[in-house]
Amino acid sequence: MFIYKLKVFNYKSYLDSGLIEFTPGINIIVGQNNSGKTSLLEALTLNFDNQPHLSLETLPDKSSIIKEQSIIEVYLTLEKKELRSFIQQSTSPVGIHASPEIYFNDEDNPRERHEISLRHNFEIFRDFLE
Repeated sequence: MFIYKLKVFNYKSYLDSGLIEFTPGINIIVGQNNSGKTSLLEALTLNFDNQPHLSLETLPDKSSIIKEQSIIEVYLTLEKKELRSFIQQSTSPVGIHASPEIYFNDEDNPRERHEISLRHNFEIFRDFLE
């Protein structure tokens, strides 16, 4: 498993980091002093305090209050065996979002459509894990 993408919103030196992509192996983070390297590493720990970005955009005057929370979006890559192991060891329900690839007629029963779509998505996921 490895982190292959990361987005940082409203955290320290980042109002919006944009999409930061990583590759398997060693990734090197370089930049000028005070450019956010340490903030990025803190965000990667996923154990950080809410420390909103401070700028004229987030605090136009001294009486302003920052309402937005710091958010980190992390995208992981897992091998099938790692995902299987995670699901087997999980003590909480695991939900997998999948876009329905089935098209229905307007006269189809909504409950039946939902059940067919769920069955279809489950079969796709099961086939993926095999």
